[in-house]
Amino acid sequence: MRTHDSRQRKGYPAGGPPVAPPATRHAPPVLTAAVLLALAAAMTWPAAARAADYAQTMAAGGIGYSARLLGMAGVSVGLVDETATLFTNPAALALVRRPHVTTLYTRPFGEADHVAVSGGIPGFAAGGSLTTSAVDRTDEYGLPAGGAAGYQELTVALGGAAAVARAAGATLYAGGAARYYRQAVADVQGQAFTADVGLLVEAGAAQVGISRRNLRAGAIGVVRYQDGVEDPLDPATTIGAAVRLGPVLVAGDHGLEDATTRVGAEAWVGQLAVRGGVAFAPGGERQVSLGAGVALGAVKVDYAYLMHPALPDSHRLSLSVDL
Repeated sequence: MRTHDSRQRKGYPAGGPPVAPPATRHAPPVLTAAVLLALAAAMTWPAAARAADYAQTMAAGGIGYSARLLGMAGVSVGLVDETATLFTNPAALALVRRPHVTTLYTRPFGEADHVAVSGGIPGFAAGGSLTTSAVDRTDEYGLPAGGAAGYQELTVALGGAAAVARAAGATLYAGGAARYYRQAVADVQGQAFTADVGLLVEAGAAQVGISRRNLRAGAIGVVRYQDGVEDPLDPATTIGAAVRLGPVLVAGDHGLEDATTRVGAEAWVGQLAVRGGVAFAPGGERQVSLGAGVALGAVKVDYAYLMHPALPDSHRLSLSVDL
């Protein structure tokens, strides 16, 4: 973990009307059953068997990519019809209904500027985020060294997904994404390539998903800096589910490594949406999120308000366009 990481803030990082799944080849019911059992096993994986690695080299990713998702406490793994799921569960890209672009801007805690954009077509998306700030200089022991240094995180991602099987009224989607990451502090830069994979099962108005982010294999998944320091990216496995009950969407995620649980909901009344959610972190820490949105034809504006238990509250603003 590099000494500047102590300054990075922990973020607590969509849905739409149900869509008809695309035509797929039929598979034996046992295949869908096996996938559902695998997801259930992940949900009940004993906590003692999980890695307890809380380092966040790619910390800016926690700031988020969509105000709509963040207004529901950041739930996303089981949600569909949102290109921002490129960064959370690429399997959901198979259920993006039409060409779509989502942008996000925020200045979390008044200390950094964070911009994110994602866009794509059904089954394919690309996007990225840029975070810039200034951090206090520290020595090799993490002690203040005087002055400030420029800080930057850049992420670029490309992903796709497709339906791979259908049986017993459920459809299985699989997806993957490749990501490039760069971090710079003052004149020291580091970069890495990594990948994410995900699965999503859709059955009627319900979805269940699982994703594994920051895969490691040899040189993949390790940030290498100009000064010779290497910092592996922290793997993140998340399971999630969502169900739509008329105009109301209810969803939840659970991170296996960080043991954080997020629950959120969204309700549409005409062209207006209201959202809310809570993230429960280890030690009893909670973060409440509120949000709202308005649909103006093909254009949607979304806002999220995040109440941090210790740091200042922050705001997130997104503009989305269906093309």
